[in-house]
Amino acid sequence: MFLPNSIDNYYLMLGTKTRKHIKNYKRRLIRDFPDVKFISLQGGNIKKEFISKIINLNSERMLSKGISSGINKEYENNIINYSQHYGFICYIEINKQIIAGAISYIINNDIYLHVIAHDNKFNKYNIGQVCLFHLISTSIEKGLTSFHFLWGRSEYKTRFLAQPQPMYSYSIFKSYSFYYYFRIFRIFLNIHFTNVRNSELLFPLKKIIKFLKKEL
Repeated sequence: MFLPNSIDNYYLMLGTKTRKHIKNYKRRLIRDFPDVKFISLQGGNIKKEFISKIINLNSERMLSKGISSGINKEYENNIINYSQHYGFICYIEINKQIIAGAISYIINNDIYLHVIAHDNKFNKYNIGQVCLFHLISTSIEKGLTSFHFLWGRSEYKTRFLAQPQPMYSYSIFKSYSFYYYFRIFRIFLNIHFTNVRNSELLFPLKKIIKFLKKEL
């Protein structure tokens, strides 16, 4: 998404329902928690525990959906180290506890979202999207050019005006080689696996897995 030159312009570009929801949820959050803080930190000012907390929230959030997190300890340490140079985080804090946060990187004049998460106890405030709006608003204030939501389509990205960009890659094989057929087979499997995973037919099974993971 190419960032406008002011927060007001971005706010007006959003859909009517999105503007209304962000305004109402943020107002309710401030009303119910007068000590709430919206904090932004960059580079060397980012503490290790802030990154770890946001990643933990992300893992808990994914687990509640029946999905396993792809961030292990080594990956987390890489994020921490990288953030010391290029990191930019925004988080929402109540009583000195992070309840929502986003980890991103600023490279040149562009910002790349990497991890976003929130505490499920604050779902009724739509706290994840309030935090995302805070991150985008701060990016505009910093005069950044573009905001990258990274891979994949989702409803919240469309709502916040992300525009899909096609990406291409090329592989060159010897004619009808083993690796050529192997690659075609893998692509075929990936496409069908993705279709099955996103199918509504698996929704009951996902609910069962989600329940079992909570119980464990």
